[in-house]
Amino acid sequence: MSHRPRQLLLITLLLAAGLPGARAKQPDFPPPPNARVTTVGSNVVVSGNAMYIRQFFSSEHMDRVNAFYHRKWARGEKGRKPGYVESDAMAPWHIISRVEDGYLMTVQIQPADNGGSWGYLAMSRVDTRKPGYDGSPDIPRMSHSRVLHHMESTDTGQQGQTLLLSNPHSLASNVNFYRRYYETRGWRVDLNQSIPVASMHILAFTNGRYKINIMLTGDGSGTQVVVNRISHAIL
Repeated sequence: MSHRPRQLLLITLLLAAGLPGARAKQPDFPPPPNARVTTVGSNVVVSGNAMYIRQFFSSEHMDRVNAFYHRKWARGEKGRKPGYVESDAMAPWHIISRVEDGYLMTVQIQPADNGGSWGYLAMSRVDTRKPGYDGSPDIPRMSHSRVLHHMESTDTGQQGQTLLLSNPHSLASNVNFYRRYYETRGWRVDLNQSIPVASMHILAFTNGRYKINIMLTGDGSGTQVVVNRISHAIL
């Protein structure tokens, strides 16, 4: 799997956090009009459940693709309008997502060079963890942390885990916790960058064939943490 589907997985993971539990019915999730579609996500597991990911290339401009999903998802469950959420926070990607019958459907789209558009379609069950689920045991977290989602993926030559969690501690306390945890265990610091305007901090560490990337975001009442752990195969 390329870095672009992996970016989609992170976006989907963030969008899914805290949504209500899933039911059995799988909703209809059509591709955009005039699109060529391939499956790219047969080896991805989120919280113990498979995530279905497709890549599409459409001859339609992204505005027309956007309008297609606006029409299809105009009405949400229980009559709510609109039945979708949009975001440009991950520019150049435009994100449209919808929860229906306990499934999260996400469209990630950007313009193509030929005037059309391309992107990814991802669907997964929402929050179907078994009672007592605690995520990956080898990724540390501060006390009172709540695991929201745990994702595993397997690519050629490497395996990855992504853990999304939240806790009531401050952003600074979380940054200090993770920095001390990995530094005192001999991990090399690759990145230690604060982004004050977004109340965000990014950390990255390497130890042999293992890499850890951590994105921390504070909101005044606590901190949300995304930990991505990658292990490369021994050649």
